[in-house]
Amino acid sequence: MNNQFQQQMSLIRQNNERKRLAELQSKYQTAPDYTNMSLRDELNTRYEIGEMNQLQQKYPPENQTSYGNATAKKLNDYISNYQYPKGNVKTGLIAPVNDMLRNYNTMKTMQLKESDPFFHCKANYEAASRGIYGTIVANTIDLGKEIWDNVVKHRPIEDSFRDYRANLRGQKGAWNNQSLQETCPTHHKYYK
Repeated sequence: MNNQFQQQMSLIRQNNERKRLAELQSKYQTAPDYTNMSLRDELNTRYEIGEMNQLQQKYPPENQTSYGNATAKKLNDYISNYQYPKGNVKTGLIAPVNDMLRNYNTMKTMQLKESDPFFHCKANYEAASRGIYGTIVANTIDLGKEIWDNVVKHRPIEDSFRDYRANLRGQKGAWNNQSLQETCPTHHKYYK
């Protein structure tokens, strides 16, 4: 229940930030002229432009056609109705294994380019939310996967480091009682 409340609050905060971004973009369609402004107005204007720039980085334009934005949009739609998997047992070993498998299968089904770090983060978030045993199971599965990828499939070690950072990000978010949306960004650029 607490987790759902946090997710709803996160969505409300994101909607408010997007509205604020649209408001600032409308206000500053053209560069402001500072020559006739008082110092107070100039400082306020510079602050708002800085705020707008930060929000633009956080919420890139939806109409960009790059695969990262397209993937992020589909993942945002996917997690907008996200329901944390329910279960009575939070410390068992089977539930976190199911969390990892479910996310792997969802990633394969969705077939979105560069969605791998998001699903690493999300799977570890869900597993770590189940307690210490969930974290241990997630770390064990992740270690086995990365050894397989590097030794057997000869994938670049940089991919493993990125996956590892995404795994830690998901676990830390769960430990700090953050929502999934706050913990796991949907755009791959945040996992570099």
